[in-house]
Amino acid sequence: LFYTLSIVTSLILIFVILQIDTNQPSYPSDNNIIHQVYNNYNAIVAGKLQPAIYTEDRDVLENHFKQNYKCNVKIPKFKDCVLIGGTISQINEDNLAHIIYKHGQCIIYFTSISLRTITEGKKITISPEALDQLTKTGRFYSDQNEYCRLMLCLKDSSIYIVATEMEKDKLMTCIGDAIKEW
Repeated sequence: LFYTLSIVTSLILIFVILQIDTNQPSYPSDNNIIHQVYNNYNAIVAGKLQPAIYTEDRDVLENHFKQNYKCNVKIPKFKDCVLIGGTISQINEDNLAHIIYKHGQCIIYFTSISLRTITEGKKITISPEALDQLTKTGRFYSDQNEYCRLMLCLKDSSIYIVATEMEKDKLMTCIGDAIKEW
């Protein structure tokens, strides 16, 4: 009986350990925008960062941001994705929109930030390698976290950032048309 109980207890313990979400590494809570996006994505997946408004209508969300936060946010349309909603947080005086989509069961997190906020104010930073690639090619892709990939796109003076667990090719299919509009 003791032997059987020990085996059952061991199996339950192994099952519980395997169920713990170890696939979402945390990043420093510093002013690096890439770390912040990874941490925000993890918070969304964990249900800790939730939309202030749930809607599938881009116009409703844009109007919500305009009326409640006094900021203009253009909500991109991603192919085969459903808009879930969004919220706003502040980085010093700047508003940062957090837009959440789903593609099947996959979460897609979108945000944007002014290049000026990163290069001039130094309130928010980015690694020199990422900034260099972004300014040279207009894009920076990171898959350093196998459970969350980042795509940063530079258009005019804004950096558009997408975080998701999707592979790069599938991500580009979803956001490709939206990138052209940015």
